[in-house]
Formats: sequence, C-alpha cells, structure tokens
Amino acid sequence: MRTSTSIREQAAYPANIRGELISQPLTLATDYALGLTALAAAVLLARKRQDPRSLPARLWAAGFASLAAAAFLGGTWHGFAPRLPEIAAEAIWKATLAATGLASFFLVAGTACGSVGRRPAAAITALAAAKLAAFLAWAGFHDEYDGVVVDTGVAMAAILVLQLVARVRRGARSAPWIAAGILVSVAAAGIEAAGVSPGGPFTHDDLYHLVQIGGVLLLYRGALRLEKPVTG
Repeated sequence: MRTSTSIREQAAYPANIRGELISQPLTLATDYALGLTALAAAVLLARKRQDPRSLPARLWAAGFASLAAAAFLGGTWHGFAPRLPEIAAEAIWKATLAATGLASFFLVAGTACGSVGRRPAAAITALAAAKLAAFLAWAGFHDEYDGVVVDTGVAMAAILVLQLVARVRRGARSAPWIAAGILVSVAAAGIEAAGVSPGGPFTHDDLYHLVQIGGVLLLYRGALRLEKPVTG
C-alpha cells in the first residue's frame, strides 16, 4: 500500500513508469499476496467457526475480508493508477482507506466480544464504530497513509489490551498468538515508516507486505481460539 504519495502527484511520475502496463509490479504482487492470505483466513474462519460462541471469530473473518479488500485495492492502485483517469485512481484509493478502517473496526469488535463480558463488549464496539466514523470522515478529505497508521495503531493497542485482560482473567488461549501477530505487524509498520528496503526493484512497500503476511497468519491462529466468555 501507499505511504504519503498524493494521488495528485501521479502526474509527476517518470514518463517511462507511466507508460508501462504495470507501474509497480512487485508491489502489486506482494499486495495481492497479502490480500490472498487475508482472504484465506477469512474463509477458513467463517467455515470453521459455526457454534453459538463463535461471534468473535466471525467478526474477525469480516475483518480479514476487509483487510483482503484493502490489499487488493491498494495493489491495484500501485499497479495501474498512473494509467487510470485521476477520478478512477482516487476512487480506488479512497476505497482502500475505507477498507482498512472497516478491518480495524471488525477486529476490535471481535476481540471485545471474545475478551470481556457482553456490556463492556457492547460499549467497546460502540467506541470502535465512532472511531470508524471519524476515520471515514477524515479519509473523505485526505489521501495520506499516515491516518491509516494511526487508526490501525489505536485498534492494535486496544486489541492487545483486551487480550491481556482475557489472558489474566481466564487464561485465553488466543492471547499469545494475537500478541505475536501484533508484534510482527508493528515490525512491518516500522519497516514501512523507516523505508527499509533490500535494494534493487524490491521496495520497502514490498518488504512491508511480506512481513505483514506473517502477522496475518499469527493473528489468524489467535482468531481460531477466540470465544465469547461463558459469563458476563
């Protein structure tokens, strides 16, 4: 996905890049790989969690599906935006931002349902919905990826706290996996922010996507173990 490049800066891309069929093929490929991983996690969670206590996992499935949409849209933007009309490229990017916001909402809501009682979970879900509304309002007037970093960071912090509470109170088996997934995701974000790159055509965006795939797999293992508390 993109960092700080404005959609309006597409016109500044070198002519040879703008003339290619796919402007950033590796970034497109790694973004699509991340999308396929998240989509597989969503499908597997939706299929395997059918019992009455599986609401947290079903919400996480929706979160992974939203993340998959964001990755596919972001990869499409990276690959084809310079060849698209500006209005089409902007629509794709705005949809990418919206999908990341939805992913954060569903993951927080699912974690709340699987970590605390019904009333606090409902309150946390309402706060997550308010955060989503604020993020979507921001995204309507901004293109920067910084807003995604902040929104996702707040969501990941909330998820980590909720799982630590569940671990302490009832030994939640999901907590170690989700905590590990968050740590890997933080490492991926650090790579993106610092612009760490192996060099050559392989950019920091590509490395970010590949590391984030590992984070998604760990988060998926945690989501498989999420269940509604018996009481509360």
